[in-house]
Amino acid sequence: MIVKVLNLSYLEIDESFLNIFKENLKRFFPQEENKKESYVLFILKGDKGKVIFYKTKKVLFELKDEKIFEKILENLKDLLIPDYYKKYDYAIGADEAGKGDTFGGLVVACAALNKDIFLSFLSLSISDSKLLKKKNIFEILKKIKYINFPYKIKYLNPFLYNSFFEKQKNSLIILDNLYKTLFMDFFEKYKKLFESKKVLVTLDAYRLPKKLKEIFIPFFEKIEKKYKINITFRAIPKAEKYLEVALASVLAKGAFLVEIEKLKKEFKLSFLPLGSSHKKIKEILSSFEKDKLKYIAKLHFSNVSKFLTDKKIGI
Repeated sequence: MIVKVLNLSYLEIDESFLNIFKENLKRFFPQEENKKESYVLFILKGDKGKVIFYKTKKVLFELKDEKIFEKILENLKDLLIPDYYKKYDYAIGADEAGKGDTFGGLVVACAALNKDIFLSFLSLSISDSKLLKKKNIFEILKKIKYINFPYKIKYLNPFLYNSFFEKQKNSLIILDNLYKTLFMDFFEKYKKLFESKKVLVTLDAYRLPKKLKEIFIPFFEKIEKKYKINITFRAIPKAEKYLEVALASVLAKGAFLVEIEKLKKEFKLSFLPLGSSHKKIKEILSSFEKDKLKYIAKLHFSNVSKFLTDKKIGI
């Protein structure tokens, strides 16, 4: 049996949608099972396999042949492709990784999809990288290598991050500027592709959406003028429910994990924890001289600054 999962969290699913979706699926799975679990909306089965639609908006397929899944997606494409993909030529998602991690720098990524390649990515079970295991992230990255799509990744190493923070005293400004650099490089790289196109840019809101609009709308107006693109910008909290943002999230997290591995190798470490709450963080910080920490950790983080203060006064 081949297992496939569709994550439909980006869709508004009401009773009408559910009924149409179910009727389309009955072409492949004609028999309906009596559902017992409260978290299941419906179960269908047939000689081609089985499908379970969960209340979480995830749809699980157990299939005898992978080609059946391609036919199912083609049959459902009018329901699965969001309306804004019909309004815009491209939907670009952007997200970051490393913002809450003591070790490592900061990564931002953006990716562009259109209605022609949307289903190719939807079938890969892409979701917010925070919900995926490391193994799943690299499995997705391995698969998307064979799909041609526009994307860009920018990495700010810990030394540069700390240098910028020393001047600006604000990590959000660092992120603002890193995103601007990302988008400038992205649109320069793909200027021929996007010329005269209508583009929707969705940024996962890392600060108040109103403030992000103040920062990025004037910025994108300059991009529009320079590259002759029609850009609509939106900043949305928890925007990873949109496939293009989830894809950017996976690209950013994958790049961040690669950089963490490089730091481990460079500093001869067997372990470097993610996040900022791991009990081993203080032990790792203790293994470095103060002037070396700026090359591996974010010095303004409260756990690092406390460690440095305690060390200074001899605690």
